[in-house]
Amino acid sequence: AGAERIISVDFSGLLDTGETLDGTPTVVEEGTSVLSFTQQQTNSVPIEINGVTVPVDHAVMFKVDLTGVAEDVYTIKVTCDTTAGQTNIGGFLKLRVVE
Repeated sequence: AGAERIISVDFSGLLDTGETLDGTPTVVEEGTSVLSFTQQQTNSVPIEINGVTVPVDHAVMFKVDLTGVAEDVYTIKVTCDTTAGQTNIGGFLKLRVVE
């Protein structure tokens, strides 16, 4: 596999009314250490994810470098703090790398 990919994760379902993501998100690979992540941030403008418009500071976005990464399924943990004082909310996603 090759190239960089931008991944966006919608946190809207984890946030209470009026609450937004706050601070720099954390993105880590679980179980292996093959992937490289950069530009971890919350969305500063509304973005569309899977056909749904996600409000400002309701999504985490990051780049993953797939150069030299073998075909496999990788588990990524994405977390962030919120304006309401929740810490490290988030969850896991699976990234399937194919040639």
